[in-house]
Amino acid sequence: MVYGIYYNQMKVLLISCYRHEYIRFSVLKSALELLPDVELSVIRNKKNGVRRYLEVIKAIIATRHNRPDIYLLTFRGYEILWPLLLCAGNTPIIYDEFINPLVVTREHRMQKTGIVRQLMKLWDLFGRLYYKLARSTNLILLDTYQHATYSAHDGKIPLSQYAAIPVGADEGLFKPGLKNVSNKLQVMFYGHMTPLHGLPQILEAASLLAGEPIEFTIVGGHEKAATAVQAATKRGATIKHYNQKPITELATMIAEADLFLGGPFGGTLQSGLVVTGKTYQSLACQTAVIVGSSDATNQFFKDRQNAIIVPQADSMTLASAILWASKHPEELQEIAKAGRQTFEHSFSTKAIAALLEPSLLKLTDPEPEATTTQ
Repeated sequence: MVYGIYYNQMKVLLISCYRHEYIRFSVLKSALELLPDVELSVIRNKKNGVRRYLEVIKAIIATRHNRPDIYLLTFRGYEILWPLLLCAGNTPIIYDEFINPLVVTREHRMQKTGIVRQLMKLWDLFGRLYYKLARSTNLILLDTYQHATYSAHDGKIPLSQYAAIPVGADEGLFKPGLKNVSNKLQVMFYGHMTPLHGLPQILEAASLLAGEPIEFTIVGGHEKAATAVQAATKRGATIKHYNQKPITELATMIAEADLFLGGPFGGTLQSGLVVTGKTYQSLACQTAVIVGSSDATNQFFKDRQNAIIVPQADSMTLASAILWASKHPEELQEIAKAGRQTFEHSFSTKAIAALLEPSLLKLTDPEPEATTTQ
């Protein structure tokens, strides 16, 4: 006897309104495409700037006559959340918060002083409206349980209204590859160099490793980062810096590296709530990764097992961990293999689809009836 539950196919409309195809959008799209009970359609902007908002809002309005069963608004959706709420009627909305805009603003405010810092406090007034809109949705997605808990408490929203869905990685791009053959440990990092990433800690660690057979490759950050990298090289660090690289080239560089700096290392508010997207990418590439310790990262990673874990905002310990990696190549390969297994089990597109499906079913059929087949 086989027991199963059968559901009518649900229509999900995935909405993106960002300047380019962000990784969060592409992974959620791939996950939804894996679900046999989902009929997926997409609204995605083709225009840039202000015109993209008008383009996407117009497309949303057009759905009023043929509404889906669920709207799923992806990052960065808060800018068009209010028109979607107006158009959706009683149709459930899943809002992918992904990055809480108030957390990001508070981090940047801490880097400012004087009148600029005072003016940035005005952004908190936006927070009241923002949380009111978020509270009006049916489900809010965030990348970790810790991030969801913070957002729920900050916005006075029930935690039951949240679901923790990891970022994952584009598995068509990020996959295992051949390592560079070199007599130096190849260490890589890339990012926008926001406070949570901890670029100062990375560069200080690189400086502490001057003279060791270790070479760093850093991508991103433009002029400010380039100036900081130049200062570190004057202190003896061996670093190659690129302002930017295409995502396809970044994927190859991660796969070829011996060690990836996933972080976050900044020791900020946001860095205690997230697992960085680049960490998932390195796991997918089967490249050993160093992550910054937090409740969010420690939930999935064990030191010297599937990752190397270091305290955040601690350049000395980060340098020691990189030096250990350079002297233990065989152990590093085993960590990389275990990291890939962790990705497949918890962060792959298949795993994300399995996490999404119960929430979708609950919104469309809160109390499904079980059927029995023989």
